[in-house]
Amino acid sequence: MENNRQLKLYLDFFKNNKIELNKSNSLKLIDDIFDRDIFMKEVVYLEKNKFIIKNNKENNILFLTEKGEKCLLQINNEIEYEDEKERIDFEKSKVDLNLNKWLLKTKWLPHFIAFISFLFAVYVYFDSKNDSKKLEERIEKLESKILIPKNESKK
Repeated sequence: MENNRQLKLYLDFFKNNKIELNKSNSLKLIDDIFDRDIFMKEVVYLEKNKFIIKNNKENNILFLTEKGEKCLLQINNEIEYEDEKERIDFEKSKVDLNLNKWLLKTKWLPHFIAFISFLFAVYVYFDSKNDSKKLEERIEKLESKILIPKNESKK
């Protein structure tokens, strides 16, 4: 067997169909779905690994064994996990694509905001300098008013 999906295909086939190798309707069903030569090689592989068993008493009927059912269940779980992982990766790539489109549309927005912030910072800096000068002048005036009466009272 090449991979799990191919093994699943054969195990599902044996689980869902009663295969009698001596009957023409079973052979026709096999020919409709598989190449008969490849199918027979895979039957040998499946029998060797005890995934299926041949009941010689009842016209070469092939049955899925318990080991085959467990393997089928495990493969189904693995495939389900892989499919879910692929779906999540696809969703993630869609979100990434939308985010990148938005970033392309708004690539100048951060620069514009930074420039406005810079202008605001410069304005606040000079405004605070101006306010501090005004405050110093008021303090000096008040000090001079306080000092003048004291000087006059000393005389």
